[in-house]
Amino acid sequence: AAWRQGRLDEAIRLLQAAVAAAHVGGGNGDGGGGGMLLQLQLSLGEAFLAAGQPRCAVDQLSAVAAAGQPRCAVDQLSAVDQLSAVAAADAQCPNSVGGGGNTACRARGALLWLLLGRACLACGDDAGADAALTEANACDPELPEPWGLLALLSARHARWADARAALEQGRAVGLADAGVLSSVAEAYEAAGRWVGAAEALAWALQADPAAHDAFTIQCRLIQAHVALGNAAAARAMIDAAAASALPRRARADGGIEADGMKALGTTGNDDGSRDGGGNDDGSDPVRVALLNELALRVEALAVDEH
Repeated sequence: AAWRQGRLDEAIRLLQAAVAAAHVGGGNGDGGGGGMLLQLQLSLGEAFLAAGQPRCAVDQLSAVAAAGQPRCAVDQLSAVDQLSAVAAADAQCPNSVGGGGNTACRARGALLWLLLGRACLACGDDAGADAALTEANACDPELPEPWGLLALLSARHARWADARAALEQGRAVGLADAGVLSSVAEAYEAAGRWVGAAEALAWALQADPAAHDAFTIQCRLIQAHVALGNAAAARAMIDAAAASALPRRARADGGIEADGMKALGTTGNDDGSRDGGGNDDGSDPVRVALLNELALRVEALAVDEH
């Protein structure tokens, strides 16, 4: 309840107390008690992440992973070597975290590695994140999130073939994290790889059309199409973005998409200037101004084509 109400500090204290109580109650075994303890530990790691404390999450989840492998002396290894050692033992120990053929156990193992990968990523430990997310895939290759984060890591390090492969795997298993896809697109944009950027941005919009930053993603996609010289695609995206920039006019016209650039006022004034239509129609002037600027680029692109 504390977590649902946004009281994360209280939720963390309660989870820490519950984990301690489970330890005292003998929850370290391989039976139901052990499963409950692991679930509490995973919830605690996730709470640390939600509270913006990724280092605490790394410490918590790394300890859980190491404790699940009593045969491995991993406490003296580096973080990446710990992950590798735990993974190696995992394949041999059916009762280990994520090991064996127990579906529920493997699902919890995949979640552990996913959370640890996210925490490492938030701490700037890309090598640790890569190792943990790879283990998450080994536990459950049908889990979409690790593929998206591995694509992000690969793109940030200019491993474009790896990024493409991870995205293809993610698409095959239903990756629909608009935030991660937008971040992947940022890496492509920074490298001037506009085809990959456009694909990731279009995918992000498809995954979550009502995202709070959907308009920003639409504008980035327009810019990508302009960079690629795709005037028709850029114009179509401007028309779609105009529907949210001019909500009342869109309703009055029965759909702004039919003539979005005209509705934005891109035909110009007598003095050659352009305007965005003001606020009397319920439009957002900042968004209208941005779309007007992008529309000018599209018009220039269309002229160049002729």
